[in-house]
Amino acid sequence: MHTKSRLSREERLNRIAIAQEWMVELPHPHPVRLVLLVVLCSFAVGLLPIAYTLSTGKAIVTNPANASGEAGVWGVLGEK
Repeated sequence: MHTKSRLSREERLNRIAIAQEWMVELPHPHPVRLVLLVVLCSFAVGLLPIAYTLSTGKAIVTNPANASGEAGVWGVLGEK
C-alpha cells in the first residue's frame, strides 16, 4: 500500500482530480418548489380516472345480486 510520501506529484494530482470530479455538487432545487411540484403532480394523476369517467359518459351499473351482502360473496365458492 502506498503512502502519501511515496506517491509522485502527478499521481497525487491525478487522484485529487478524480476525487473532485466525483464530488461535484449538482444544484439542488428549492425544497418548497419540489414539494409543490410533487403535490400538484399527485393531484393531477389522481384526477385522471375521474376525468376519464366523465369524458366517456358511461354510467356504471352495479348488479343488485352482487350487492345483496355476504350471501353473494360466498356463492363464488359454491357455498350457500
